[in-house]
Amino acid sequence: MNGGEVVRLGPIRPEHVGDGWLLEGDAQGEWFLCKPIGIGVVRIFATASACGVGLCLPDGRMVRGMSARDVSAAKALADKLIREVN
Repeated sequence: MNGGEVVRLGPIRPEHVGDGWLLEGDAQGEWFLCKPIGIGVVRIFATASACGVGLCLPDGRMVRGMSARDVSAAKALADKLIREVN
């Protein structure tokens, strides 16, 4: 980032990072939480009005998805999903 650049994270806050969850972004300026697992990665996507969890394979395909009311609920769903697939 340079002097005047502002980063907007939306509903994802610094306190959501940790316990294996990492903050990542993409070329379009979207931010998400991710947690690598044996078969791929679990991602949490959040906007002002929606939050989702996706299990993504290494080739980028999402093979399972679900929605949540907020980032904390999405993390709980994601951790449950991780326990199911591991």
